[in-house]
Amino acid sequence: MKYLVVSIMLLSGCVSYQKQEIKETFECMNYRMMMTAPMPFDAVEKLKQKCIESKK
Repeated sequence: MKYLVVSIMLLSGCVSYQKQEIKETFECMNYRMMMTAPMPFDAVEKLKQKCIESKK
């Protein structure tokens, strides 16, 4: 009986768990891709600012 209760609780917990979808804006994807590129500091900051503004 205990195994049945535990099994039901485990299955209901797994069913109710939903993977959260990460919604990334184009500006943020672009910023992440360019972070490792050899760029001037101000250009990277502009990309970062565009990313922040796109999330609002």
